[in-house]
Amino acid sequence: MDQSALHRRAERLATAWLATGGLVAVGVMVGVLGDAAAPLVSLVGLGGMITGIALHRPKPMSPWLGIAVAMVCFMAGGVLRVMCGTLGDMSSTRSILPDLATLPGYLLGALALARLVAVLLPDSDRLPAVIDSGAAAVAMFILAWVFVIEPLTHRPNVSATAVGLQLLYPVASVVMVSIAARLAFVTFSQNSRTVRLVFVSLCLSLLGDLLYLVADTGIAHVSARWLDVPYLLAFTAFPAAMLHPDLAGAGSVRSSVRSISRRRAAFVTVAIAAPSLIVVLWTGHDTLDRWVLGPAVLLLLVLVAARMGHALGEASRHQARFAYLASHDELTGLPNRREIRRRLLDEGDAASMIAAVIDVDRFQLVNDTFDHDLGDALIRLVADRIAGLCGTDWVVGHAGGAQYLAIGAASEGPALFERLEHLRVKLADRYEVNGSEFRVTASIGVASEGGSERARLLRDADTAMYQAKARGGDCVVAFDARMHERSVRRLRLEHDLRGAIERNELEVYYQPLVQLPDESIRGFEALVRWHHPVLGAVAPLDFIPIAEDTGLIGPVGAWVLDRAVRQLATWRHALPGGNRLLMSVNVSPRQLRDPEFVLQVQRSLDRHDVPASRLVLEVTESLLMENPIAADAVLQQLRSVGAQIAIDDFGTGFSSLAYLNRFKIDIVKIDRAFVSNVDGDGSESSLVAAIVAMARALGLATVAEGIETDAQLETLIDLGVSAGQGYRWSKPLPAGEVPALVERLTIRGGHLRVVDR
Repeated sequence: MDQSALHRRAERLATAWLATGGLVAVGVMVGVLGDAAAPLVSLVGLGGMITGIALHRPKPMSPWLGIAVAMVCFMAGGVLRVMCGTLGDMSSTRSILPDLATLPGYLLGALALARLVAVLLPDSDRLPAVIDSGAAAVAMFILAWVFVIEPLTHRPNVSATAVGLQLLYPVASVVMVSIAARLAFVTFSQNSRTVRLVFVSLCLSLLGDLLYLVADTGIAHVSARWLDVPYLLAFTAFPAAMLHPDLAGAGSVRSSVRSISRRRAAFVTVAIAAPSLIVVLWTGHDTLDRWVLGPAVLLLLVLVAARMGHALGEASRHQARFAYLASHDELTGLPNRREIRRRLLDEGDAASMIAAVIDVDRFQLVNDTFDHDLGDALIRLVADRIAGLCGTDWVVGHAGGAQYLAIGAASEGPALFERLEHLRVKLADRYEVNGSEFRVTASIGVASEGGSERARLLRDADTAMYQAKARGGDCVVAFDARMHERSVRRLRLEHDLRGAIERNELEVYYQPLVQLPDESIRGFEALVRWHHPVLGAVAPLDFIPIAEDTGLIGPVGAWVLDRAVRQLATWRHALPGGNRLLMSVNVSPRQLRDPEFVLQVQRSLDRHDVPASRLVLEVTESLLMENPIAADAVLQQLRSVGAQIAIDDFGTGFSSLAYLNRFKIDIVKIDRAFVSNVDGDGSESSLVAAIVAMARALGLATVAEGIETDAQLETLIDLGVSAGQGYRWSKPLPAGEVPALVERLTIRGGHLRVVDR
């Protein structure tokens, strides 16, 4: 049986036992069940407690074993009390056997419950709980003295033994009240039903003690049936607490009592007010009363004063802690960004200031590969190293994540960059965390007051840091005004790009793919263009990276795909031989990771009635190597749809024959960097020849990008390239200009021939 099934069975068993005990209690109260019902329930309950302890094996186990032994003592005392007939007997012939059996149970139960409460309360929270519990205990002692002990001292024919025993029971009850109070301050903030059932059991036991005390001393008449009910219910709740599956974790959940909740405030208020009113209104007040009640009330006041003093000190410590956390990072103990900015602005005008932002490169990989605890440990080590390297003349802060700040006087001149470069190099030294060795690099941006206003130093240093990231990281970059202009432009482009599709600002352009050597049209590559209403034509190199970073490439890419497929469907009917045209569409890494991407491709093809074999999806080498397993799974799905796969910009990345074969690529597109000098004396022609030979061996087509001159074209034809594209034939054009391009190429070539690869 699995753990969840055992958990459910134990929970049902505890509930059933509670219901059974409740029914028996009702039966005893109405007289349906006899005197044997309570001992029988207690005996079965003892078996349930032992079963629960053995089944759940709580840690620590000693409190629960102590409670079980205390229950045995209470059971024995109850049986002996009935057998000896001690109820109401205060004479010298009263048997003390029931008391000798019961009182050790109080001691064992108190010790066990005290251990349980100590486990549930953190060390720092125990003093206020002890003070509150002490106040409740003293209040209970005052009540017991007034209503029980003091009347006994005036009764005739009462033996000293009986009085002594009756004095022990209120003391034991006071101890139980104290522990009940401490437990109450824990249970109300816990979700553990085991702990709550223990608290209910304890309160019921206390109620039984009080009722028995009233009946035993003759203060009031209490029916014998009612005397057994609280104990019977307590002996029901205790076993249910141990049978419940929450017992297994009851000792691992620690609560806090640092703040005075409404329940605790009400409890303490009643504990103070009730005995105080009784002392004031009570008319007994003989010498013995004054000697007993005076110190008790004084002790109560001392406890209240101690609690108030502790609460005020605690509030002051919390306030200081909150003030510290408002200006410092809790993880590293360094000033946070807000505090660094405050100190920067508070510096006198006489000193020229600099600000540096230090960001660990690719730190997210640490959290993704290991865990956040290890990442936090590494963040602290990096913080310590930066603080040590910067010295006391710079203030170092932590902005969050793996980003750090440093400010200082800018009086060092050229030495400033040497210092930051030294910092960058030293940060790359190894770190050891939990037996693992790490090496990190950092991108550092710096801004000086000479090039920025002081209030903008951190912002400008941030901008420089991101420029360092754009350069590949592990470098130091100083801010200049053009960086801010580029940042503002990027922010504006990001904002405006979000609504570009809805405002019809995007348009798909098409560049022909030409078959070699006869230069007939093979198809087109779809390329997105953005016509900004204010900035004019925005270059793809400016807005495509923004779309990638922000996730907008998803909707933009889906829109381009659907427009391109729709346009291909139109040309298949409008152009002679158009049913053989290919349409090539670029796919971004984000699109390939989108679980809906394959479905988007299938829907576009179905919507516009275009065969999947006429669609070519272009992916980059880096996209495939980023996560080969996931990429291969998606490419397999796309191939199952029927689309062709092309590797774009081949030669700029891994250029591996193995992954060309692994991913079942259809087309290899040779990057323009190799084409631009292919007709010269360099090594480009040899590299292109090698790529063509490799592709031909695998049965793949090749497309050369960026062909601009006849010389380049002739060389590529000689090398055996299958097709080409570039300004040699046409720049990318809007769809409306493509028919004229087709006519021009047809006239020049003598015919229009659309071919497969």
